[in-house]
Amino acid sequence: MDQNLTPIVSQNKDTFIRLNVDLLLALDTLADLEKALPDPDQNALVQEIRSALTEAFSYARRHQDAAAALADLNARLLRQYQSAKDAYQQGWDARLIDILAHLSDEDVATLRRVIESIRADEDMPF
Repeated sequence: MDQNLTPIVSQNKDTFIRLNVDLLLALDTLADLEKALPDPDQNALVQEIRSALTEAFSYARRHQDAAAALADLNARLLRQYQSAKDAYQQGWDARLIDILAHLSDEDVATLRRVIESIRADEDMPF
């Protein structure tokens, strides 16, 4: 499960980094263009573009944060799954000890004889 998610998380991080870099470069280019344009009407258009790019940058950051939060939550779920799996295995391993604890000495001896006879008999149908 985790092996499938790791490359996706890595790709998303790389994509968000590239997106942020591209948006910052676009904002820098826009600033250079604004300095080169003497006409105030053209500068108004540049300001609209700047506003749109700034908003896109803000959305990208929010989505990046949301993706990181989802990756963290998934990692926590995987740890909880492993913890539950380990707890089940420990309980399964302890089942014989618990069964033996409830038996009398005579029943324990009988159970051991049955287990030894099963181990000795290789012709068992199961």
